[in-house]
Amino acid sequence: MTLQQEIIQALGAKPHINPEEEIRRSVDFLKAYLKTYPFLKSLVLGISGGQDSTLAGKTQPDGYHRIAGRDR
Repeated sequence: MTLQQEIIQALGAKPHINPEEEIRRSVDFLKAYLKTYPFLKSLVLGISGGQDSTLAGKTQPDGYHRIAGRDR
């Protein structure tokens, strides 16, 4: 077993992902969260400047439209 395989197994990570599926999963999570707590009127996206922040900032507009029910 390679080191990468050991890490994947130890962390329970997926060895391969479908980006569209992962974005949909995140959007569905946020939709469910907002439905559970209807008094929430906004979400905040914290940006630090790293790779994760870049990805979040890039996918945020699409995610917003999906949550608002305006799929593009």
